[in-house]
Amino acid sequence: ENVTMFTGIIEAVASCRNLKHIDISENKLGSDGVIFVTRILAETSVTELSLRRNTMSKLNICSILKSSTEIMRKRRPLDMLDLRGNYFVEDDKVEQKSLVEGIARHILVDPNSSR
Repeated sequence: ENVTMFTGIIEAVASCRNLKHIDISENKLGSDGVIFVTRILAETSVTELSLRRNTMSKLNICSILKSSTEIMRKRRPLDMLDLRGNYFVEDDKVEQKSLVEGIARHILVDPNSSR
């Protein structure tokens, strides 16, 4: 199962105390990515996270945002979260404003016309 595979990756990444940027673009994370990304945020002090082109659904992106809300209250928000190339566009970002707030200072999404 992917979650088991992700555990080893998370442990290795969490041990890198000075790690500030994680780019996990183009990995087809899907629903397993929700748990993975949430744990990365909980167990690292990363300030920039790129999830570009993972073709994650709006539901998966919203799940990440929901599960990260409490985590981000306990740590500094991300400087940048890149969600371009997923099924989450500018209208979704506006619609989910309450989820987006407090997660990152800058959240990059595709314009509405691209999907």
